[in-house]
Amino acid sequence: MRKIVFDFDGTLLNSKKRHEIVLKNIIKEYNLQINREIYDYVDYKNEGGNTYDYLTKILLLKEEDALRISKRWITIIEKNEYLQYDKLYDDSVKILGELRKDYDLKLVSARKNKQGLYKQLCNLKILDYFFEIEVVSPVNAKNEKILALEKDKNQIALIVGDTEVDCDCAYFYQIPFYCLNRGFRSKNYWEKRGIASFDDLSMIKDVIEKGEKFI
Repeated sequence: MRKIVFDFDGTLLNSKKRHEIVLKNIIKEYNLQINREIYDYVDYKNEGGNTYDYLTKILLLKEEDALRISKRWITIIEKNEYLQYDKLYDDSVKILGELRKDYDLKLVSARKNKQGLYKQLCNLKILDYFFEIEVVSPVNAKNEKILALEKDKNQIALIVGDTEVDCDCAYFYQIPFYCLNRGFRSKNYWEKRGIASFDDLSMIKDVIEKGEKFI
């Protein structure tokens, strides 16, 4: 059976609230004064920005403060107390259930906290939807995802993701990439790179059922 590879965060899972809460808590922990409310942090990342640049260019923090916040953010972003803020997108369960009738579904996620990931999958009741789950390091996500796909490359029908890492992995093996704009990259971000994107999984399923090519 042909396979579909899914990313997790930003693709099936809405983890934007967690990212914002973690940043707010770190700033509070360090007792730093900022020039505004953090209301556009995720929007900034959606356009390709990173945490350090947001802290220095938008919040106007000193470089040393931005650096230690960024490091702290990486350290605690996957703590179980924060993972509880994540929610599945409304269509994730339905579409996974429909697609697995015709495809083997594989999950490849960039996480440090492997145990936390499996706990989430169990709590969200989607662990059994996947024939295989591979966890790669966020530090070297692109190269490790490429390696994780190597053995299945000839059986993979398409890759579904929301960032350039997923896009690059698909292009490396010349596998169709179905790009979502609801996660950590916006529709505008993808349009600037000449890549059409989908608003949700239902749109992707419709294209698959019609047998259309979409790269």
